[in-house]
Amino acid sequence: MNTIAIIGPGGATNNSLYRKAKKLATSSVVVTKKYFKEAWRLRNQRRNYSAVNASGNLAAFALVDVHNSVMHISLIASRPGAGIGKQMMLRIIQDAKRRRVKKIDLDSVSPAVGFYEKLGFKKYDVQDIPPLTSMYMILPAGLRHMGLAPPVKKKASVVKKPPVNNSIARLLRASKNASASLSTPKNSLSRAAANFRASLGF
Repeated sequence: MNTIAIIGPGGATNNSLYRKAKKLATSSVVVTKKYFKEAWRLRNQRRNYSAVNASGNLAAFALVDVHNSVMHISLIASRPGAGIGKQMMLRIIQDAKRRRVKKIDLDSVSPAVGFYEKLGFKKYDVQDIPPLTSMYMILPAGLRHMGLAPPVKKKASVVKKPPVNNSIARLLRASKNASASLSTPKNSLSRAAANFRASLGF
């Protein structure tokens, strides 16, 4: 797996990032220049992720937005066949879970449907924008909202023990010290055995 650094989610963009993201996204027939420009036009309403490889080159890019606890991935592009797209998607999913997002949805081209299914996405029963395939993933927060997952367990409150009487504590310490003096600690025994073996030349 390639070593990459994933930056995001961020909101700042500039012309340099635009050119690099456009070149990456439109390097295949999957994303057209028209689609990229439309997605980029709404970038101020969305957050972006960038993945940079060891050479400092842009290896993946994504635009996402969250509305009413639903995250929509409007654009994701990566260098093919290097596992970078998967790393990017896992990061986006991880961030969505942390933000208590209930569902992620996206529109996939046919060649990428299997990729998203392996990540856990499912196809919507009704498809509105062929040839793209609309897909979704229900996250733990969404399952809990629908009553399909147990609620998050609250941490059990720690019950403080009552203070021990000082005289009793002294007796316990004395008893412990007496027991320790009757038996050799394990570490000391191990050291003794090692010294003995060393003295024999082993």
